[in-house]
Amino acid sequence: MVEFSDVISSADFRQKVKLLLNGIFENRPMVERPEKEKSFAKMALGANFDARSSIDVLLDERPTYFGHREMLYAGLVAWVLNPKEESLRWLCLGTAASRCISEAEQALPLGEEDTEITDFVVRHFILGPQFLQEIYYPLNGAQSLMDASSFDLDSVLINSADAIWTVVRATGWFHFVSANFRGNEEYFKPSVNKAVEMIEDHDLVKLPYARKIVGRSAFFDAWTNRRVTIALLYSASTIPVADGTFLHEILKADFNFSLGNGYLRQWLARARYVCDFVLSEMAEPTIAQENLKALRSIKPESFEVPALADIEKKAIYSVFGRTAKAKKYK
Repeated sequence: MVEFSDVISSADFRQKVKLLLNGIFENRPMVERPEKEKSFAKMALGANFDARSSIDVLLDERPTYFGHREMLYAGLVAWVLNPKEESLRWLCLGTAASRCISEAEQALPLGEEDTEITDFVVRHFILGPQFLQEIYYPLNGAQSLMDASSFDLDSVLINSADAIWTVVRATGWFHFVSANFRGNEEYFKPSVNKAVEMIEDHDLVKLPYARKIVGRSAFFDAWTNRRVTIALLYSASTIPVADGTFLHEILKADFNFSLGNGYLRQWLARARYVCDFVLSEMAEPTIAQENLKALRSIKPESFEVPALADIEKKAIYSVFGRTAKAKKYK
C-alpha cells in the first residue's frame, strides 16, 4: 500500500503541482488581518451572530483570506432572515462552505487519476490554511457540509417567505405614515397593532401581491422573531435587481457575495435610513435602537416610499387617522 507521504514527496507529484501553481497562485501569501479583529468563529458561530463586526469586515477593502467575506455574508443573510434561528445560520454557513470548496475544486479541472494532487492543491493553495483553520475546522468540517442540504434550506425559506414579505409590506405602510403624517397629532404613530388592524379589517390579505399577506398570528410571530432586522429586510426589498429586488436574491440563499457586494453599501445605508426615519417614529421606541446596533457606523441613504395600491393608502388613512377628517383618504 502506497502511503500518501510517499506520493507527495515524489518528483512527479512535485512537478505536477509546480506546473499547476506556476503563474496562478505563486503570489498568494498568507493574509494578515487586524490584530484586534474577532475570529470568524467568534463572529459567526456563537449563540448570537455578531452582525456589527461582520459588517465591518464585509466593508473593509483590505485583502482577506479565501472565503472569509463569502462566509460572513452567508451568516449575515441568515441572521437577517431570522436572527433567532441558530440552526438556520448553521445551515446557511454549511451551504456557503460547500460552495466555496466546490468553486476551489472547479478552479483545477484535473482528471480522476490526479485526485491526490487536486486535494493537495485545493487545500493548501486555493482554500489555504486560513480557510481551513478559521472556517472549515471550527464549522466541524465535513460533517457540517454533509448536514447542509440545499433542499432543506430552500424548504425553510419557502415556508417563511410569505411571513417575511408581510413584515416588509407592513414596514412600507409605516414608511408611508412617517413620510406623510410625521408630527401630525391627527394620526397615530406606526405600530404592530395598527398593521394587524389593516390586515384584518381591510381585506389586504386578498390583494393580489406577489406574495400572500399572512394573518394576525403569523404576522406577530414573524415580526417578533425578526424585530432586530426589520430595517435590513425592508431596505433589501426597495433595491431593484435583475430578477426583482435584493430581498428576492437574499431569499434564494445562493450566497453570491460577488452580487451581494455590489449592493451591500446601499443595502446598509438604506437600512440605517429606515432606523432613523421610519422605526424611530414607531409607538414602540426601543425597536429603532435595536435595529441600529449593527448599523451605527453606516451613513443613511434616503429613498422614497415605494408605490402602494390605492386600497392600501385608503386603509392607512382609515386606520391611522384619529378623526373623521383625518381618516378620509385624499
